[in-house]
Amino acid sequence: MILLVILVVLAILAIAATVSAVLSDGYGQRPTDWERVPDRDTVRAAGAAHTPGVIPRQG
Repeated sequence: MILLVILVVLAILAIAATVSAVLSDGYGQRPTDWERVPDRDTVRAAGAAHTPGVIPRQG
């Protein structure tokens, strides 16, 4: 029985620590800075060699 109480207390502490870490991690919603987002034409003009992870279309 004491083991169960210790386990419940440990679980509560873990949940509280997780909530605390998530709330204070520094990440959050921020508005998009559209001046830093490249135009689609610029990305297409660069070609597949300069855009890693993009597979060029056939045809």
